[in-house]
This record gives sequence, C-alpha cells and structure tokens, in this order.
Amino acid sequence: LHKNSTQGKNLKECMIYLNKISKKKLKFNRFHLLNYTYNDLKELKNYGVKVDSSILLFNTSYIQPIEFRNYKLIQVPYFWEDGTAINNNLIGNNKKINLRSKGCKIFNFHPIDFYFNIFNIKHKISIMQYFKDHKFIKKNESKKFINYKNYGVRNFYEDLINYCSTNKSKISTL
Repeated sequence: LHKNSTQGKNLKECMIYLNKISKKKLKFNRFHLLNYTYNDLKELKNYGVKVDSSILLFNTSYIQPIEFRNYKLIQVPYFWEDGTAINNNLIGNNKKINLRSKGCKIFNFHPIDFYFNIFNIKHKISIMQYFKDHKFIKKNESKKFINYKNYGVRNFYEDLINYCSTNKSKISTL
C-alpha cells in the first residue's frame, strides 16, 4: 500500500496482483513497511486472508496471536526482522535476541538482505545506491556485493535454523 507501489494503488489491486502471481488465494498477509489502516485490516477478510502479521514487537517476550472474530482474522505480531536488526547494529550480536523467551517467534527476512548477506547499514546503503532499482539487478553485477567475510543476515538465518532443529522447535512459513 506504499505510494508508487508496483503491486497496486489500493488494497484491492494489491490483493488481485498478489493472488495472481502466487497462483492461489493468499491466507497470510504482512503489509510492507507496516503501512496500513484499521480499515485495511478489516477489509482483509474480503480477500480470504486468515492471518495478518503487520505488527513488529522486536525481541519481545510473550507474543500471542490476537483473534478479531468480527473480521475472521488472527493477528500475530512478528518478533524479529532483518531491517530492524541491521538498522540497530544487531546482526552478529545474537546474544541480544531472546530466543528462549516464551511466546510466538515470527522472523521476517527480506530476500535482498538474505541474498547479499547484509551485515550492516553501510553495506545495505552501498547496494541501494549502486542498484537504483533492485528489480533489475544483474547476477554478474551483484556478485561483487555479496558478503562472504562478515556475519550477515543469511548467517543469522542458518544459525536460527540450526538452533530450531537442535531445540526441536516447530518451524513453518507464512
């Protein structure tokens, strides 16, 4: 729902576009940039969305789903996202992420941060400045920006998967 979105001018256009490219009716939603109104949330039921995860409660304990019965919608805040971790210099500082706390833990990874294995805000800005439109990044040009030296987003993801399998945590995707 961001101004100049390539996905549509309003919620209806966005949902039509996203359902078309996913080739099935979407049941899960997260508004990009958490940019939505109460009416947008209310309207999700018209598109068959059952779960929304558009509230970030970064590193918060006791996160629980919230049921909106009138809207037939469950809202589940998410626990962590790479953008917030990058902006707060928390990539590689995993001891500050409270994985053992009680409550739901939803992690949000941006594909571009994962691909480049972003490790800090300077790295991310250098990529954003070089590639003005990320939809047209050529693989051979992108290779020089992929981080192999520093602990980054992809490394955190791999450690998270290892942690979850070692601790027999239930893993699913939205």
